[in-house]
Amino acid sequence: MRIVHFSDIHAGLFPRSAAALTDKRLLGALNYLLRRRHACRPERVERLASHLEQLRPDWVVCSGDLSSIGSPEEFALACAWLRPIRELAGDRFIYVPGNHDVYVRDQACRRALAATFHELNSHRWQLADLPLAMTSTDAQLVMIPGAVPVGMLRSSGRLSDNEQARLAAILSEPRPAGAIRIGIGHFPPCHADGRPLGARRALAGADAIFEHLTAGRLDVLLCGHIHDPFAYALPNRSAVLCAGSLTLTGSFLVLDYEPGQHWSWQFHHVDTD
Repeated sequence: MRIVHFSDIHAGLFPRSAAALTDKRLLGALNYLLRRRHACRPERVERLASHLEQLRPDWVVCSGDLSSIGSPEEFALACAWLRPIRELAGDRFIYVPGNHDVYVRDQACRRALAATFHELNSHRWQLADLPLAMTSTDAQLVMIPGAVPVGMLRSSGRLSDNEQARLAAILSEPRPAGAIRIGIGHFPPCHADGRPLGARRALAGADAIFEHLTAGRLDVLLCGHIHDPFAYALPNRSAVLCAGSLTLTGSFLVLDYEPGQHWSWQFHHVDTD
């Protein structure tokens, strides 16, 4: 079983709505136009599609931040960028939102996110279904929420008490014999050296995810949020694997697993590999 994992493509457009110029979207749009736009290379998404033809993954996973300010126009742009990947992956494409996808409480933005989530996940689930698990013969993929609107100058998230309870219930159920259990969420519970993220960027409830990894109820957490890729291995051989940003750094991750054996991973770069 092979998974290709990427994250944080950050499609960006300056908002057309006057209302967007009165809230957090103005700051986010200016950040994109003045800083991130110059480093963002959308052609790397198409390059990943050419890699998929050679890698032939069973699943393709995107762990969030399709957009910069969560606008309907940005979701449409991101879906256009992703079209070559989705044509290859078909219904084996999985997307979990990131904090930039849930940027503000604006209803038009929330409707666009809900529609994008439904479409990219082949119309199988709604946002309210998270957390949820999808089980195959050799893997159980657990989709973990956490992206919520937060205040200015924050990029944090929250896993609510209800969501933590539902996640614990999923992970308490037995998995198929020999199957690997992989969490998919936007926020890493730690940095590359194991330190927790600072409050401004962290997921409230990340300690619960870390406990599931420590206890072996999760074997791997695939995540994004941090734009440089990293891997953090726990003593029990569970791991946090952050893909980094595909468009900003060119990184993506390949995870391989043979039933009954230990899994392995490797970071790749679309421009050099």
